[in-house]
Amino acid sequence: MIGLTPTLYLSIESKAREFDAKLLVASEVAQRGVDVVIGRQWLLSQNLQFMQPGLVFFKGVNRIQALNMAKAQLFGHGVVANDEEAVDIADQRHMLRDVSTAVSTYCTQIFCHGHPQQQWMADSFPALRGRLSVVGSPRIDLLRPEFRALYDVDAAGVRAKYGRFVLINTNLCAVSSAWGNLEQYAEILVKIGWIDPNNPDDEEVLQEHIEHDTLNMKEIRRLIEILSRSLPDH
Repeated sequence: MIGLTPTLYLSIESKAREFDAKLLVASEVAQRGVDVVIGRQWLLSQNLQFMQPGLVFFKGVNRIQALNMAKAQLFGHGVVANDEEAVDIADQRHMLRDVSTAVSTYCTQIFCHGHPQQQWMADSFPALRGRLSVVGSPRIDLLRPEFRALYDVDAAGVRAKYGRFVLINTNLCAVSSAWGNLEQYAEILVKIGWIDPNNPDDEEVLQEHIEHDTLNMKEIRRLIEILSRSLPDH
C-alpha cells in the first residue's frame, strides 16, 4: 500500500438532492491531494471489501449507517460522518432519534451543522466528546451567491419554458412520499431505528409526526388556492 494516494469515499442516497453538495466537498478535498470517489451509498457499502482502504464519509448516523460503518472498519477503512437528515431539525428529541448509539464505536469524527447539535450529541453520547466538529452544511453553502450563480443558466431555461411560477414542495414523508403507504413508511422508521414499535412513547411520537404532516399538507393545499387567486400571472 506504500505510495498510494489517500482516498475519500463520499456516499450519495439521492443524486438530485445531494450530488452538487458532494461535488463541493470533493473539490475542496481534491485540492489537498486526496483522491475522491463519489458513489451510491448502497453500492459503496456492498463493495467496501474491494476498495482501496481509505476514509468513508457517511451521510447519516442511524442504525443502518452504523451497520455499514462496522463493515467499513472491518475492511480497513476509516469512518467519519455527518447527519444530513438533521440539517433542518432544531428539536433535540427528533435530532437524536436519528442517531445510533453504535456510531461512537466507529466514527473518528462527526461533522455537526451547528453548536446545538454538537452539544446535544456530546451530552447524549459522552464517548464522542472531542470527536464533534462544527462545520455547517455543504447543502447550505450552495445557497451562497458565488455558488448560486452555477444554476443561472438552468434557471433561465426553466423560466423560459414555464414563465413565472411558484414551486411548492409536497414531499411530506408520512402522507406523500416515495415510500408508498403509511405502513411501508413506518417500517422504514423502525428499520433505521427512529422508532421502537414496542415503546409506547415512540408510538406517540409517530402519531404526532403523522398528524403534523397531515395538517401540513392541508395547509399547503390552502396555500396553493391562495396563491392561485393572488398571483394569476404565475
